[in-house]
Amino acid sequence: MDKEAIEESNNCILKTIVERSVVKSYINFVKQQDTPIAIVCFSLNLSPQAEEKLEKIIILLEQINNFSPIYQCKSGLYFTFFRNMQLHHSVQVLKTFNENIEKLHDISISYGALTIIDKNDTYEKLMFRISKYIEHACIIGGGKIRYGTSQYDFSTKKDEEDILKNFFISSSHAKLYNFYNGIPLSEEVEILSYSNGMLRIKVSFGKATFLKNETFTFLRHELLPDTLKADIVNSFPKQGEVVLSNLRFIEESPVDRTNIRAKPDTPIPVLIKFNNDTIIDGTIQSISVDTIAIRIKNKKISDSYFESTNTHFILIFKLQNSKGNDINIRIIGVYLARNDDQVIFTTHMSKFLRRKIENYIKLQQIKLMTIVQKMVLDFYQK
Repeated sequence: MDKEAIEESNNCILKTIVERSVVKSYINFVKQQDTPIAIVCFSLNLSPQAEEKLEKIIILLEQINNFSPIYQCKSGLYFTFFRNMQLHHSVQVLKTFNENIEKLHDISISYGALTIIDKNDTYEKLMFRISKYIEHACIIGGGKIRYGTSQYDFSTKKDEEDILKNFFISSSHAKLYNFYNGIPLSEEVEILSYSNGMLRIKVSFGKATFLKNETFTFLRHELLPDTLKADIVNSFPKQGEVVLSNLRFIEESPVDRTNIRAKPDTPIPVLIKFNNDTIIDGTIQSISVDTIAIRIKNKKISDSYFESTNTHFILIFKLQNSKGNDINIRIIGVYLARNDDQVIFTTHMSKFLRRKIENYIKLQQIKLMTIVQKMVLDFYQK
């Protein structure tokens, strides 16, 4: 064996020992500290020559993941650890990372896997589990990420009903979400029973009253990878109980949005300026601190001006404060997407204007609570 071959062989052995030792150290940490840690493995759709892009991608992941080291296996897979994160949070962080590198660098995860390290894990058990998820994700391809825990395997859909049954038997609480004018209403609820796909939960009187007029709701739990959407079968305000059915995991959920998006309770006209001369009339449909959706009055104009993404516009409108006074808002809107006559922009603004929009959204939340309280009073008076 020549010198180069010996060095390569020694490097591979050293690398394997290092990787194994790192994984074992995290398993020991979980056993000692009772801290949730996820191990994450993924493959990037990236050519070996794209070193500059890889560098930027690794920097981005380091920033997202509080500078936890990233390792590369002999197979080319990357792996890292998400500390202090249960399954739901870990999955959302990995999805956000994938969305960001796709948006910023036109690169995506080819396939990936994620699992929470269990106190009873050995190195062999953990590697068997993560390898199984990687294999499933690799077969499916298309950027799929497979995940699970030592108790629940979410990598295939065939066992979903058994997973939900076992989960709701062992779990006493979950968080329930609904949206009114785009604003989330959340509440910690008690799990009463789960049988034949029907879930009974204990909620507050106000929540049960509100759900009388809703057709579906969302459930989230830190040990579930994705948000559950469920149909509302019935709501019993006097008992404070709600019956749900057709529970299913959804990969993209409004529950996991970073910023609250509000739908205005009264129409807000907006002027869209392009190149300082063209003015387009519209109405704000929804607003958050980082995006805004506007309905364009003239669809022909919409077809003409909103074709190329990343085009910059000036958005001019007024928002009312808590005293009923108009606040003038002038911000930069970057065209993101279009759906029929509705155009979506990402927004850039000063900290001062950001606070004004945040205050407007908080005002909408207060108005929403007033509406819910009125619904409860109306129910009592019937």
